[in-house]
Order: sequence, then structure tokens, then C-alpha cells
Amino acid sequence: MAENPGGPVKRIANEFCTVLAATALSACGPGTPSESSRDTRELTGAHTRIAWVQDAGTDSDPLSDRGELRLMGLDSDDGRGERALLPTVSNYAKPMITAEGNRIVYSDRIDRSIWIVDWDGSNHRRLSDGFAVDLWRDKDARVDWVYAVEQFGNEGTLPCRRFPVDEPHREETVWDGMDVTWGWFSVAGDGLRAAATCPWPDAGLLDLTTGSWHRYRIGCWPDIAPDGSHLFWALDGPHRNLHVLRESSRSEWQVDLSTAPGIEGLEIYHPRWTNHVRHLAISAPYTLGDDDIKLDKGGPGVEIYLGRFDANYTRIEAWARATRNDRGDFWPDAWIQGGSEARVPASVASPAPTPALQEPGIDSTNHWPGDLRDLVFLWRDSLAPNEVISGNSTRVCRVEPQKHARWGRHGTMNTNGGSFLARREGEQVIEACRLTGAFALEMLVTPRRSMEPGGATIVCFSDTTGQTQIRLLQDRETIYLEISAAQDPSRVSRFPVGSASAEMRTHLVVNVSGGTVESHVNGEPVFTANAPEADPRSWTGGSLRFGDTPNHDSNWSGSIEGIAIYARTVKAREVSLKHDLYQSRLHRRRTVPGVEVQARLVHPTPTPEPRTLAPYRRALAVFSYDVEAGLDDERIQVVHWTILDGQRLPGVADRIPGTVHHLKLAPFDEHPELSTERILMERVDPKLPFYYDLSDP
Repeated sequence: MAENPGGPVKRIANEFCTVLAATALSACGPGTPSESSRDTRELTGAHTRIAWVQDAGTDSDPLSDRGELRLMGLDSDDGRGERALLPTVSNYAKPMITAEGNRIVYSDRIDRSIWIVDWDGSNHRRLSDGFAVDLWRDKDARVDWVYAVEQFGNEGTLPCRRFPVDEPHREETVWDGMDVTWGWFSVAGDGLRAAATCPWPDAGLLDLTTGSWHRYRIGCWPDIAPDGSHLFWALDGPHRNLHVLRESSRSEWQVDLSTAPGIEGLEIYHPRWTNHVRHLAISAPYTLGDDDIKLDKGGPGVEIYLGRFDANYTRIEAWARATRNDRGDFWPDAWIQGGSEARVPASVASPAPTPALQEPGIDSTNHWPGDLRDLVFLWRDSLAPNEVISGNSTRVCRVEPQKHARWGRHGTMNTNGGSFLARREGEQVIEACRLTGAFALEMLVTPRRSMEPGGATIVCFSDTTGQTQIRLLQDRETIYLEISAAQDPSRVSRFPVGSASAEMRTHLVVNVSGGTVESHVNGEPVFTANAPEADPRSWTGGSLRFGDTPNHDSNWSGSIEGIAIYARTVKAREVSLKHDLYQSRLHRRRTVPGVEVQARLVHPTPTPEPRTLAPYRRALAVFSYDVEAGLDDERIQVVHWTILDGQRLPGVADRIPGTVHHLKLAPFDEHPELSTERILMERVDPKLPFYYDLSDP
């Protein structure tokens, strides 16, 4: 088991300074700064206040689900060290310090209410129902606004509203579009954008001026710089790195948060920008137990840290440990005097040139998919925004991996042993095509092998009862389109629309309209037929699945990417252009071959029960091996899938130390699609090379 760098019980802040208990206050004498206060002041160079939630019970409540918590504070200049701001042990969540540093807004998750209290503990009162997600300062009016949501749940909550902190009755709605995950909504300093998950795991920016949403990546704990630069971040799946993103260019880079002294490569939680653009706060470290994961369990080893970005925002150049006690510390926020005047340099932020969010631009002449008219579904790959934009309305096209499906190296759908469900999009796609009487499907498929007689399903549209309506399947090397009759679903027409060979990429476009089916393969026309049943006006909505049917009885093994569905047909000249545009995407890719390795297992990271990882349903784990053949390295670390679709994979998870395994590996850094996945680590040595196991689970 990984050793807590701070030991099983954390140090008290200083030998002459103790932590406040719920019924008594003891503190350092006035003017005698604690070690935490001194370190905090040295890091920020200014008067600093930090508020957080401390577990007074089992140290296992990092998301404030229970009522054994304290509201804590640290003032770098008052000499009192860590102290409880309120005497009552109760429920406290996400404390946020107002712009002048003199008050704290927090939420009670049990009572579902929002409260405010002065820094000295006075004027404690209830403001409103709901959960406070952020504070925003109107600098012109010198008013702090509370942003809040109404409901709670893993799927998301609506609407998001705001009110002045001293006039809670003066409410106004700021967002009522897509669901936002509670707790993850952060407003930019200019009030024009908000970083959010809509809902988790899709992280991106809300344009509060137009009501549009733009997905940038998969992640959690999104936050946006407190100035007007619109620089923002999302935390990765391993909970160790921030992915920092620019609004205008969509470029991003990674900042490691797990290297702070005392964290030593372990997990972090609750990342939050302070009111100063160069500083952030986190809680850490979160460690693995014997047979469970600690991320959602907290623990007495969890402390509050402040970090300072370097001038280019590419790394954390300095850290300060803000707490030293034997309790779990969560939900930090920090106020730095004068911090609101700091700005992210334009050379770093590259702010957007227009007041509205730029559409994630597809230049119809130079970038796939080209012409966006009547586009109703778009899925490039798992690393892309995958947005369909119509006016000010933005819809993110999502697919969920099921069973053993997972992402490929370039974010492709790898359907070996599973499928991908577009849970919400199927009905919208069919309805749009029914209204226009036209349907076009474009995709790039790469079969893993020649399919068995009878066919394997590449794409399946089914109605609300699960009955297949439209299906694209592969039988041996022929690709067929099947359409079920509207009045008699058992009567199925099959059209040979193309062919595909094992391990060969095939670009396919299929048009259905007005009793005609036609198709193109690799930019060339290959099939046309008249068929009365080829009429989208008779179709009804349902689900859309890639790689199998809803019954999971027709799995197609291969990779899928570059999916575009239109409520119109795509003409021959446009098909040829689409093929060429996608080929240009493929030509930019670099091939990284796998390497065959024989290695002896030294230490497997324990795989917990999948339920303890909720809301995650997938996880990888790091195993260490001694190499016997295939690599020059003596010892390596390999990232394996050990949980998929909420199910533990015993064939990998239960490997026994000392056993020898034949592995097919690739450098882990060559697989960016894994950056959003949950990765379990124990006894990890950052000096050893990391590899990814390419074999099927």
C-alpha cells in the first residue's frame, strides 16, 4: 500500500499552535504566525485568507454528504493559525470568499440551502435555497453576486440563477439550457463566460451573453481564470493534472499538480482558482487503501495546498502547505489582497477577438466535414468537441462506451467486445430526417477482421421498443444497409452499399431519400437502387448505437470515426471533397507500433469494487513488471484496463505477483485518449517508463 508522505497522522500546524475543536478555541498568540500562515504569506506575497471544510467525523466526506463538518479559516496575518469560523459541527460545502475578503458564502447540502457569514463569525444567516456554485464581483457596482443551482444529482441540475449577496430576493436566471453538474460552474471575471460540465464528463465554456455551450474536452472540476482572459482548465481522469485551455484557439497544455512536496505523485481534488490568476488551491493527497479507493473517502492525510503558476502557466513553480492537522480538509478557496488586479498575459491567453464565442470552426472548404447544412449528428473522435451548432444553439453529440468498448489511440471508437450508445441523439436525428425526407450517413470504418456470415452491426437505429429500423452491417467483406418496413418490422430490405477489408480504412457515405438508396466508398459511387421502403418520412425515433444492436448480439469488431449524419443527401462532388478532407486528417497521424514484451509481475495496483469509483464506470490500473525480453528497460510500469462498464476484469485485476505475462505495449504518452480516464496508482515510480497494454481486456 502506498505510504502517506505525511504519515498516518498529520502534524499539528506548529508546536505552539493547535487546531480548533468544535467546543473550544485555542490559538497562537497575536502576531505569532503559524508555519502554515508564514508559508502562505511567502507564497502569495500578500495578505491571504483561506476558507475550507474540515471533517470532524470519520474524515471520509470530501463532497459534504453528511453533517459532521466544520467551516475553517486561515488568515496569513492575524497570527491565529487554523481555526473554526463557526462553532457548530454541521454540513458545510464549497465555501467561497467574497471579493473584499471579509465574508464567506457556503452551502448546506443536507438542508439544500445557501448561507453567509462574516470572517469573524458574526452575521451568520441563510440567504436562499439551493447550492451556491460561484461568486462573481460586479466591479462597477461593487456588488458580489451568488450563482446557484436548484437541484442535486449526478446527471446535472437546472436552472442556474444568480442574486446579489445582500439582496437574495432579486433573482435572475443565467442558464437554463443543458444540464450542468452541481458544484462545477465558475464565472469569468468579466461575467461573459462560465466554465462548467454540461453535464459531466463534458467540460467546456458557456457563453452567458448568447446562451450557447461549447464542449472542449472530457474532464471534471472545470474552472476559469478570475480575470477576463477566458483561460480555463479541467482536471484529468487520474486526478493529477490540469488541462489548461485557451478559448480562441482551443489549444491546451497539461500542468501537473501532483508534484508538490507532501503529495508525491498522488491524487488531488477540489482544484479552484483563487481571486489571483497566478494562484490556485487544492486538497491532497488522496491515497489508495488495501482494497478501496480513497478519492471519495478522504482521510486524515488530506491537506490544503496553495500553488503558484509560472509566468507562462505551464507548471506550478511554488507550493505552500496551508494546513497541518490530523483531520480531512476539503473544498478550499483563497482570497489574496490585491489579487483581483492581476491578469493573465495576452501572450498566454490569446483572447478571442469577438465578444461572442467563436464557433469551433469548421471552414467548409478546408476542414472535414465540410458543408454543415442540415448536419444533425457529428462525431469526429473522443478528443474533439463534437458539436452541432445552429444559430446560438449548440448540441454536443455524445457516445457512451458499453461493455468492453473503449477509445482508440486517435480517439476512435474501438468496438472490440462492446458498442457505443448515443443515448439522446437517435430520436433527434430520426426526427430531423423524417421532416426533410432525406438521410445521409458518413463514417470511416476499419474492420479488425472479415466478419462472420450473418453479419455484424456497424450502426443501428432502433425504435423505442428496441426494434431495429435501420442497420448498417458487415457480412464477410460486404457492407449492407438494412431497412425494416414501417408497417411490418419483420420485413427487411438489404442493400449492398460497399465493401471493407480487415485492417483497411474505408470511407463510406450512404444516402436514403425518396425511395432511393445510393452509396459511395472512398469517394467513388458504388451502388444505386430504387426501393419504396427507402423513405425516411416513415421512420420513428429511438436510439442510435455503434458496433452492435441493443440486444448486444451482433458485435462488429473494429474502429469507427468521422461520423456525420445529415437531414439531406450528399451529392457526388461533395462526397469526393469529404473523402479528400478526411484523408488530409489521416495523413497528419503518426504511426506508433506496439512492442511484444515478456515480463514478470512485481506489483499490481489493487482494483477496488467498481461501485466505489462512482460516477466513474471505467478504470485503468498501473502494474510494475521486471522485463525478461522485448525491451532494454529492467523494470517498467504498465497501465491495464481493470474495470469496464462497471465490471471488474478479473483476468487482469487478479494477476499474481511473480507470474510471467506476454504483453503488447506502446508508450503511454502516445495515447492521449487515456488522459480523461480514471487511473489507479500504487507504488508508482515516476522515474520508470510507462507503457499502455494494447491487448483486448
